[in-house]
Amino acid sequence: MPYDFDDSALTSEKSLWDIYKLSRHIQPNKFQLFLTLSVMVLLGINAFVLQNDASVILSDARAWATNGFNFSITTLGFLIAGFTIFATLSKPEMMLAMMEHKNEETGLPTLKYNFFTFMNVFIVYIVTSFVYLLVMLLGQSGGFMDNILALTPNGECLKIVIIKLSYMIIGTSFVYLLLLLKSFVFNIYAIVMNFLRWEYHQL
Repeated sequence: MPYDFDDSALTSEKSLWDIYKLSRHIQPNKFQLFLTLSVMVLLGINAFVLQNDASVILSDARAWATNGFNFSITTLGFLIAGFTIFATLSKPEMMLAMMEHKNEETGLPTLKYNFFTFMNVFIVYIVTSFVYLLVMLLGQSGGFMDNILALTPNGECLKIVIIKLSYMIIGTSFVYLLLLLKSFVFNIYAIVMNFLRWEYHQL
């Protein structure tokens, strides 16, 4: 069957960075954005207004980074395994037909739109895992950040600000990962239903 698109469009992305740049056309869910920003504001209020003891904030940030790393790496493994099985079982005929169709909201081919939503989840999980790992490696007691800040003018004040910002970022990212997981599950459901509609019309 002839198609209107160039076959090179299927393999035009050469790296995760290329995929990430294109996936930015996909607007975030408004509820996710609102909830994520709300959590960030609440954590900021707690860190900068309510809690004066920076050691408590630091302890929480370190614990969250460790838990976040374990959660993101474990979940990422399950997500990749599930996506691999899902992609393997998908019908090539339907996926090529989806490549012909444009998503009206983003202008991307529907196939790319659907796969980019999955890839975006993987990229976010990889990036946040790396951030958590850096906190675990460099932010421990007596570690690199402790030692470098000790050599910096106004190091103690700068240290407190970094601790509180890290607390906000790590806590907010944890919530965002959970919201992305919710979206991932729904996207799997939606695409499976579309596959069934495809089969229905092929009969």
